[in-house]
Amino acid sequence: MELPSLNSKIHLILVCCFCTLSCIFAETVASSVLKGNETDLLSLLAFKANVLEDPLRALSSWNESYHFCQWPGIKCGRQHQRVIALDLQSKKLVGSISPHLGNLNFLRELMLQNNSFNYQIPAEIGRLRRLHILMVNNNSIDGLIPPNISRCSSLNIIDISYNKLSGEVPMELGYLAKLKKVIIHDNNHEGSISPFESLDMQRNQLIGSIPTEIGKLQKLQDLNLLNNKLSGNIPYSIGNLSLLNQLVLGINNLEGSIPPSLGECKNLQLLFLAQNNLSGDIPKQVLGLSLISNEVDLSQNQLNGSLPLEVGNMINLGYLDVSGNHLSGEIPITLGSCVSLETLRVASNSFWGHIPSSLSSLKGIQELDHANNELSGGVPEFLENFALLESLNLSFNNFEGPVPTKGIFANASAILVEGNLKLCGGVHGLQLPHCSFKAHGKKRSYSTLKLVLSITSFRREFSSQKIIECLKLILEVGVNCSSNLPEERMAINDVKAELEFIKDSLLGS
Repeated sequence: MELPSLNSKIHLILVCCFCTLSCIFAETVASSVLKGNETDLLSLLAFKANVLEDPLRALSSWNESYHFCQWPGIKCGRQHQRVIALDLQSKKLVGSISPHLGNLNFLRELMLQNNSFNYQIPAEIGRLRRLHILMVNNNSIDGLIPPNISRCSSLNIIDISYNKLSGEVPMELGYLAKLKKVIIHDNNHEGSISPFESLDMQRNQLIGSIPTEIGKLQKLQDLNLLNNKLSGNIPYSIGNLSLLNQLVLGINNLEGSIPPSLGECKNLQLLFLAQNNLSGDIPKQVLGLSLISNEVDLSQNQLNGSLPLEVGNMINLGYLDVSGNHLSGEIPITLGSCVSLETLRVASNSFWGHIPSSLSSLKGIQELDHANNELSGGVPEFLENFALLESLNLSFNNFEGPVPTKGIFANASAILVEGNLKLCGGVHGLQLPHCSFKAHGKKRSYSTLKLVLSITSFRREFSSQKIIECLKLILEVGVNCSSNLPEERMAINDVKAELEFIKDSLLGS
């Protein structure tokens, strides 16, 4: 019999070695998977043990009678049967978050919001390097945000709002390169902002200034720092946030001017800077943003100067509030181009002049507040035609003449006109004095007539022009004596005074 060659022997040995190693590897993998599954099982049971109350019995079937991948709230991967999602939101659970959750190495989503978990966020959460979503908002969690949460390098979304967390917001959050959305509002945080698509830290106790580095967050779309204790200037670099949709910095202690660079945020939909100490002019670059469609609120600051004409570029804007500042000048006629406006508030400034007739195009307006200014002239009749207008405040200005009676003016409870000492007429509920003069089918003040006549009296020569003017004024007196409405008829004493005035001014005494 022919003996096998050396090459055949080597080949046989290699085949045997390969088979042996394959068996060992398969056994190792199986053992690893088994151990991994056991780790997940024990971690979930430890989590259940920390739940003190489960009124909806959400965890009642969490036992070894079923594979844990079949438990309610658990989602496993297809290949290794490891836990990839734990979703127990809104189950009315009471207890604490078990540190053993840090052993769920494949976990991607942890959603425990809208429960009553208390105590701290366990530091062991930092082991979850595959974690994408962490949502524990609307609980009673206290203590600090663990700094080692920055080890969760895959995190996209963090929502820990509406808890009792305190202390500083960890600077380490800034190291999470994949983090897009951080919601931390309604806690008791202190300290400064660490330099995401969304950053929501409203209603905390953040102090210090907004760092200039915020301009480096090129993907930021929503920035909400409402109701904190921030001070200093709004950084000029904020104009680098070209994708910004919402900028909410209201109810802080910010000062200085509004940076014109905000005009570079071409995608801005909402701008809320109210209740700060901002001063200087309103940049025309900001009010020139034509895409703003939601809200611009600059109220309760120290802004001065005029309302820029560029405000008319915001044709899609629904809400404009510049009340409570030191603005002056006339209300720009370009406001009439903002045809989408539903709310317009310019109260408590120093605007003067008439309400421009161009505002008659604001057919969708629901609230109009011009109170506490130095506006004058008559109350515009076109306001009667605003079918959607629900609230009109013209109080404490220098308006004069008759108040209309149709449209919103028919409802005395919907309008405020107090503090305008020369107004008259209107519906009974306004309790204004009767109008004693109404000229030729259009409203005209008694004082205006006297001004015209006074100017005429400077002409001493008797002319045909004077005769025509004299006859015209006498006819107007006659018309106003023959009105069908008693309250609109000219009183006899006023008739006598007018005729005497015409005689003295035009014909000479």
